[in-house]
Amino acid sequence: MPAADSRGKTDGIIATPTLAKLYTAQGLYREAAAIYRSLLEANPSDRASRQGLESALAQMGTVDRAGKKREDALKKEAKTARLQSWLDAIQRGNR
Repeated sequence: MPAADSRGKTDGIIATPTLAKLYTAQGLYREAAAIYRSLLEANPSDRASRQGLESALAQMGTVDRAGKKREDALKKEAKTARLQSWLDAIQRGNR
């Protein structure tokens, strides 16, 4: 899998949802998955990219991995929401 840098570039290619969709439309699922992974590294709560990754992995025949990725992402999202509610409560208490 290509490595992504902090600017969302993957081996010199700027990772965008449009590029991932183009790869998917051309049947280049491995490339699409790499772009979606890069997008998710930059924004783990990006549901569209998570769904795109799941779809690309499923097309590659790795449905179990796609399901696991989805479960992991949903767990992270729930933890993030819980932590955010705690932070909001702490901030309200400090006002």
